[in-house]
Amino acid sequence: MSGKYRPLEDFMKKTPRHVTNLTLSLEQIELIIGAGLPRSAYRYRQWWANQKKNTKRPHAKAWMGAGFKVDKVNFSGGFVKFTRTLGLFGLTA
Repeated sequence: MSGKYRPLEDFMKKTPRHVTNLTLSLEQIELIIGAGLPRSAYRYRQWWANQKKNTKRPHAKAWMGAGFKVDKVNFSGGFVKFTRTLGLFGLTA
């Protein structure tokens, strides 16, 4: 993967395998990617949908390519909780 969300994928891939949940603030995600998130990321749960095959969702491809899925979005708290989809032995969690 290349593009704006590649740093997020790289960051998540470096997360130790025993870490099954990863919570990042929206500001942390912006720091990781080195750019601002679109307004829709701050307003719409659909932006955070786990749709790997949709070519219009490179952000979803980033976290899913790293073996995570979005579990929870908290707009008032400004954070996203990701859950690892592959366990320690490569099995779907």
